[in-house]
Amino acid sequence: MGKSRLYTYQNEKTCPLFNVGENGFVFICCIGNDLYRKRGKKVNVVKRLEQAEYYVSLLFNMIDEQKCPFYSLIIKNKVMKRDVERLLALCEQMNEQYIMEKQEGLLLFDELLDKFEEALPESLEGKETAEALDRQGLFQPLMQEFLRMMAKK
Repeated sequence: MGKSRLYTYQNEKTCPLFNVGENGFVFICCIGNDLYRKRGKKVNVVKRLEQAEYYVSLLFNMIDEQKCPFYSLIIKNKVMKRDVERLLALCEQMNEQYIMEKQEGLLLFDELLDKFEEALPESLEGKETAEALDRQGLFQPLMQEFLRMMAKK
């Protein structure tokens, strides 16, 4: 096989347009169009995305939910990346606050639980999320406290 060349289009960031090889043009993406070419054939981006989602669902079935219950919950409920990152950042901050306040002798953490429940994306339930985070080993002191508090409600 001969060497291929990568052509790019400069638009805020570099986006590869196509790769030229021995077999002709193989398009990688197209700016502002829902179609792109792959070996001369038009391919609908929506159909490609649906196919990718199908493959992800198959991979998800291969994941051991017992090892990664929180990540499984995120995938199952199709939670957006930005929502997960925001939730994890908040949990990190609240976990540190919980440990510090617990060392100072505080016993009531209703405010932290309220923040947690308010920060959850609509598709996630508080108890299920706290259980998944705890089982995956994330923010365990805080999640165990939340689970105790939820059990008392």
